[in-house]
Amino acid sequence: MKFKNLVIILVLSVVLISCSSGSGSGGSARGVSIKFIEPLPSELSEGGEFSTTIQISNAVVNANGINGELCLRDSISDNYGGLKDSPSPCYPVNLPSASQTSKGGINPSEDVFTFTSQPYSNLDPSITNEISIIADFKYSVDTSAGAVACVKKPGANSPTIPSNCGTEQSLSVQQPDMPLKVAKILIRPSRINSNDVKLNTEITLSRAIQGELLPKQESFEKTSFGSADIDFNVEINGYSASCSSISSGSKLNIRSNENEKVIKCSTLITLNQDYLDVPVKIDMGYGFRQSVPGGKIKLISNEVLSA
Repeated sequence: MKFKNLVIILVLSVVLISCSSGSGSGGSARGVSIKFIEPLPSELSEGGEFSTTIQISNAVVNANGINGELCLRDSISDNYGGLKDSPSPCYPVNLPSASQTSKGGINPSEDVFTFTSQPYSNLDPSITNEISIIADFKYSVDTSAGAVACVKKPGANSPTIPSNCGTEQSLSVQQPDMPLKVAKILIRPSRINSNDVKLNTEITLSRAIQGELLPKQESFEKTSFGSADIDFNVEINGYSASCSSISSGSKLNIRSNENEKVIKCSTLITLNQDYLDVPVKIDMGYGFRQSVPGGKIKLISNEVLSA
């Protein structure tokens, strides 16, 4: 059977494409954007507190919407009040999918979250207490990427065979915007016998945005040594491929300092015709944490104010 077209099934919990620029804003027009919609105070006296509102917009059309957790933190110890780690100032995020307009546009789903700090106290007048305010968004991703390889039967020379069929090919990858993307799929066929071809496949993963990869768990806890075990499975021609670096349970370990990772897979293709369009499908599941700075606040102690 020939596969002329590959239908890529996308099961995407969320795709976050965000960045930060200037004081008090972050995000982009694609995927999911995060921004501070109220400016932070430039200064705050001891005993004072602040409130700020963060907006999350989801421009991804998918089945599951966004499911994650939004937290706000500051860069000062809990001993001085403010945004304490416990109880953590966090909100669950459950945004529905974006919707498509009749003209092909996107109507994003949105929600806003207001955070209020505790009063800042016990400030040291001998040092400058300038703190950073940072929003962290943690969420789950389930996604698929796909491509089609052309594999030629050994010895076949029909004029209907595409010119690149049976040679080394760099495949065109279909995938959504996501933090971890398939940067390249390279296939190298090798003859086994008159009907069978071993398809050697090299998959290169790369990070599309800055952030932390996390295991796909509700707690989003990292594994030891700063690495994360993500769900990873490769199907070639509808069958699971044998891949290097994949542990039992279809887990792929990615270290925190790895911006690129290469996975080598292989599978046996039996051809009963001159050539075959072979679908390659890559499923990934993981957690991700994206941090967006909101700005800085200078804290002024009571002793400085009374001096």
